[in-house]
Amino acid sequence: MQDSIGKRLFPLILIIIGEDIDDMSFSDILNKLEKLKIITGAGDWKKLREIRNEISHEYSSETNYLVEGINKFYLNVSYIISVYSGIKEYLKTHV
Repeated sequence: MQDSIGKRLFPLILIIIGEDIDDMSFSDILNKLEKLKIITGAGDWKKLREIRNEISHEYSSETNYLVEGINKFYLNVSYIISVYSGIKEYLKTHV
C-alpha cells in the first residue's frame, strides 16, 4: 500500500490539482504534498520508504533483520492510514 500511494497516488493528486510534475523528483513531490498539508512530513514518508526498501531487499538468511524491518513497518501502519485519509479529505474539499 505504501509503495502504491507513493508511486501512483501522490503524483496523480498533483496532476489532478494542475501541477506539472514532469521535472519533479520524488522528493519534490513529497515537499509539495507537505506544503499542501496532505502529508505531515516529507521526512516521515522517506523513512517509511527506507524501511520498505530494507524489507524488500533482505535475504531470507537474515531473518532477524527482516523481522525487525517488518516490525518497524507495522508500527507505521497507522501513519499510512492517516495519510490515505488525508488524501481523501483533501480531494473532497479541493477537487
